[in-house]
Amino acid sequence: WFELLNAFEFEWTVYILFFTVVGLFTVFEGALLWGTLRLLTRLRNPPVFHFGQLLKIISEAPVSGASLAFIPLSIASTWILVMFADPDHFFPNVSSGDPENPSTINFEDVPGSFLNTLALTEETIAVYRVGRMGACFVIVGIYVMLLCVRLLIPTWHDDKQEDNVNHVEQKQDVLHDDDDDEDAVPPSEVWKPYVWKRANLLFYALILEFMLLIIWEFSYSAEFEDNVLMFQIGFKVVVMIGDVFMEELLRESLLLAPLTVVISSTEMLVTLGASDFTDFVQAYVIELTMMVVERVYLAWTKSVK
Repeated sequence: WFELLNAFEFEWTVYILFFTVVGLFTVFEGALLWGTLRLLTRLRNPPVFHFGQLLKIISEAPVSGASLAFIPLSIASTWILVMFADPDHFFPNVSSGDPENPSTINFEDVPGSFLNTLALTEETIAVYRVGRMGACFVIVGIYVMLLCVRLLIPTWHDDKQEDNVNHVEQKQDVLHDDDDDEDAVPPSEVWKPYVWKRANLLFYALILEFMLLIIWEFSYSAEFEDNVLMFQIGFKVVVMIGDVFMEELLRESLLLAPLTVVISSTEMLVTLGASDFTDFVQAYVIELTMMVVERVYLAWTKSVK
């Protein structure tokens, strides 16, 4: 029975029950750690654990933001699937998959390479369709990144005129209006600190995504499957070292937060590369324990300017 459970041979309801047990164990581990620290504290009057206030702080903003982002992203993803998904697995869509009667709406009649001068087949149509679908998802992702960068680093020129560098330069030009025109310095088109800051964040975000993509692809390999725990611990060490460099590069907690969320999500989701149910649960528990130890005993030593 255990071997069948370990090989994911039962119905999904059985695994829902076991995953619920794992979730309850997670809550128990957190409560046990908090109680232990509470008993061992040297404070005469330790602070009260305000569960309701903490839950509101950490859940309200993510739920609201995820709900608002879900609507446009779901519309864009559905449109891409309708245009380019496999007609045998996603309905409805405009793909035909028939080389004799290709769909012109999603460019099935157009080869995906200028070097391809042969007649289209079902295999080539499927390859080009998947490539176009992937390109659309990449474009949507980059567009969302640009929007997020503008939201994280807004331009306050309209509401904060006194902080606008161009506004200050205009005032200085008025004060020195009697000076010689030869000594006047023309306004610079290069001095755009908001653009620089956005480009800096976008640059490091793309580098991070590229590195995480390599980790995602490697997590599907047989070598990772056979050595999940070793790679998991090594990845945690690399992430802790990388956090120090990212703090020095970005210098702001607000800019570092979304990148940290992506890294944490990757740390948890790569455990899906485990070969069986036991390895998956074991990897999850070890990852959870390392995360708790890091946040309680190591994270407080970090200082973000």
